[in-house]
Amino acid sequence: MVELEWPAQSSSLVFGDEIQLSAESHASLIEEMWLAMSAGLGDRIVIVRDIDYLLYRYKDNPSHRYQFHLVVEESGKPQGVLVSRHADGRLLVLDMIAAPDKFEGLVAFAQNLAAQAGLSAVSTWITEPDAAIFTAALGAETGGPSDSLEPQGVLVRDIGIRIPTSVCSPGPSPESLHNAWFLLAGDTDFL
Repeated sequence: MVELEWPAQSSSLVFGDEIQLSAESHASLIEEMWLAMSAGLGDRIVIVRDIDYLLYRYKDNPSHRYQFHLVVEESGKPQGVLVSRHADGRLLVLDMIAAPDKFEGLVAFAQNLAAQAGLSAVSTWITEPDAAIFTAALGAETGGPSDSLEPQGVLVRDIGIRIPTSVCSPGPSPESLHNAWFLLAGDTDFL
């Protein structure tokens, strides 16, 4: 796992609103976005991000107050759902439910959200092979023009967390699971 961090950055090119997540209002939208995410991640092992999971993991969690934002195009077309919370002066992105090609737009929205809240940065954890979703086009530790929709100035830090597997019980071999998982910060049980 690595931590990705972007500076807070205001932008007039990102759109969305905080939502009060509910099964009645958002189940079909979340399902559509989850299916696009799952398909876009191909052969990766991904924790199911359906409405039941999101409600259980975030909305019904008494440990923290999480925010849900529906990120949209200027036309109003939904792009994804961002789950975040404030932590240590930064906006911590716990989850993104969207096709992977929409992740950069969700991060740009998060950068704007952080800037509007007076926070210094946006951060998340992600499995190391998947950091390239955010760093390949940009190059690590680089910035760009402030009118870009791409996340600006991503920093990458190894956080020393490895994904364990059991070798003492039947199941897939450890080799077959190496670099197969797609995980974000919210896939931990303590953030």
